[in-house]
Amino acid sequence: MSKMSWAAHLRAQANSGQTIAGYCRQRGLKVHQFHYWHSKAKSQDRGGGGGFELLTPEGGLCLRRGSWRVDVQAGFDAELLRSVVRALECA
Repeated sequence: MSKMSWAAHLRAQANSGQTIAGYCRQRGLKVHQFHYWHSKAKSQDRGGGGGFELLTPEGGLCLRRGSWRVDVQAGFDAELLRSVVRALECA
């Protein structure tokens, strides 16, 4: 599987001339994940507030909303992350 970020994959596919299915198949990516991150990017472009960007295929991600950013590595404590996000949203 590729080590590119999903944002990089979205740009590369758009410039490749390939269909999403063909692009994903060639790189060992899951089509449904590609569509998920594509919809997140579109929501962000429409002013949907914060966004989520997959940093690695292994599951690390970056949460961004307004002026804050939280980098999360694979194996994170989901309850702790929920608490952190709630605290940041109230700040």
